[in-house]
Amino acid sequence: MYELFNPAGLRMLEDAEAAVAFGYVAPRVFYARFVGRLSATLGDSYLSALRVVLADVTTLAYFADASALRGYDHLARNRFEGLVRAEREKFASIVLLTQPSGASPASRAFADVWGEIKLLSEPLEFERALCNVAPFPDRTSKDWAHVWQEHLPR
Repeated sequence: MYELFNPAGLRMLEDAEAAVAFGYVAPRVFYARFVGRLSATLGDSYLSALRVVLADVTTLAYFADASALRGYDHLARNRFEGLVRAEREKFASIVLLTQPSGASPASRAFADVWGEIKLLSEPLEFERALCNVAPFPDRTSKDWAHVWQEHLPR
């Protein structure tokens, strides 16, 4: 089981293999963090929650940190891409933090189709982009990295 340090109080979904924390971090700025291996079932649960969010907004900036994602069921990925296609006008921007080794060919192909999806592999660059739209008056971007930490029980 994965646990996420969650000082922002975001909503959590988890199963034995993965966890997802998500929610608003500022007005119209939606954030998600994925850890572990995402199953189709957990992916569907997350997408159901995201659909509810999208039904209530005209637009939002979407940030997802998948740097600790160790794998995913391809159905989960395909369903996410389908949701983005179906609701594209509601995403003012999409910024994804990938593995340090970079985005997979499938992620790059998906981003190329939409053109406005930004794939980043540097956490500091992701944090700066997020802090540009969701600033914290009492916190500089250099300590934003401590907001999400993966805890793996020994």
